[in-house]
Amino acid sequence: MKLTKIFNLNAWDIFLIGGFTAISVILELTGIRDSEQLPILGFIAGLFSILCSIYGAKGNIVNFFFGFVGSLLTAFIAYKQHLWSNCAIYLLFNAPIQIVGLVQWKKRLRNNTPSISPRWMSWKQRSVTTLATIAVIAAVAAVLAIMNKDPQPIMDSTTTVLVIVAQIMLSFAFIDLWIVWIICNACNIIMWGIASRTGDSNAILTMVRSCFFMMNTIYGIINWIRLEKSNRKENTDVLS
Repeated sequence: MKLTKIFNLNAWDIFLIGGFTAISVILELTGIRDSEQLPILGFIAGLFSILCSIYGAKGNIVNFFFGFVGSLLTAFIAYKQHLWSNCAIYLLFNAPIQIVGLVQWKKRLRNNTPSISPRWMSWKQRSVTTLATIAVIAAVAAVLAIMNKDPQPIMDSTTTVLVIVAQIMLSFAFIDLWIVWIICNACNIIMWGIASRTGDSNAILTMVRSCFFMMNTIYGIINWIRLEKSNRKENTDVLS
């Protein structure tokens, strides 16, 4: 399989990469004065996360490579900053789930392409996932509220739990994951919008970056629906 087919990018992807990169660079530059940072590693980790998101929206299996490396780099940065919770999430969940996704997607690759055949969840799967997600969000929010150290416990717990749920759904190629990401990105925009009232440039730029992720999420659900319809048509043609 040609590398050009694996790593193909269109004008929309380049626009997103350019926007994401510019915002990531600004975030790193404005953050250096606040604490001891690793700007180069931070930029590379951010860029790999961006590429993971873009290739994920394209339904391209190479997204797991960028996701795995990005998760390891982010875990290392969190470790250096003594952010033990973030370090644990990226090292013990984000990195391993990329391998799970790679294995699962290899089973669903379309003939001679790096793209998978996505699918919709059943109504039973949606119901169970929705109820379980709401329960976990409520539990995490309650813990954060009791600790009384989080100014936005509901939004914080919602975004954290939805990221985990969406990543698991991505690993099994469920189109519904993009609906979860839309909700998650909307919450992120609101959460960072509230945080930006203090005038913190990092909060403002993070909110803007969340807007770019929202655009990629909308592109992702449109593209995955198109992939699913195309695969269904191919299967119908084969059977007829």
